[in-house]
Order: sequence, then structure tokens, then C-alpha cells
Amino acid sequence: MKEFPKKINVDNKSNFPDFLFNSNLAYLRREITENVLKGNEENYFDLEQFKTSFNLTIETITSMVETVRIELGDLGWNTKLSFGKTALFIYSTEEPPSNCYEDEF
Repeated sequence: MKEFPKKINVDNKSNFPDFLFNSNLAYLRREITENVLKGNEENYFDLEQFKTSFNLTIETITSMVETVRIELGDLGWNTKLSFGKTALFIYSTEEPPSNCYEDEF
């Protein structure tokens, strides 16, 4: 970054929560993209690790995951949450990977 973004002007302080949400969402998209590009559909995306790394609330990560699941679906991917909603599986087949378990025991 060569300079600070103009949007962090003091006059925009009331918009900072939205800016932060969108910034974190961009990081989530990037990390999920890297996970998908590895090509192993049994390799889930660890939502808990991401949530902890970015110090996100449950409500925030839930909202972000809802957004990316819709976007991935629009791209032809199937998604499923597993392991107490801490893992996001992204797969191209009709059935989820064999290591994707139902959350109900």
C-alpha cells in the first residue's frame, strides 16, 4: 500500500464497521479461493481459525459465510457446514465429501 485509502477519512468514522466487514469479507474470499485452487475437495475451510485470526464475532462470521456460500453456489459449487459449523466444505459433486459429517449426532 503506497498510501492510506481516502475512505478512512475522519468524516467516514460512522462507516468504519461496514468498511471493516467488507475488508474481512475480502480476506475470507481470498483464503477460500486459495483453498479451492488446491483442488482437494475433502480439505475443508476452517472457519473457526479464520474467525479467531480476525477476531470476529459469531454473528459476523455467520453473515460472511452466508454471503460466500451464495456466491460459491452461483459459481456452481456446493457447500456444506460441518463440525459444529466450524468447517466449510466446498465441492463439485452432488454428495459432500465422505469426511463431511452431519452436525446432528
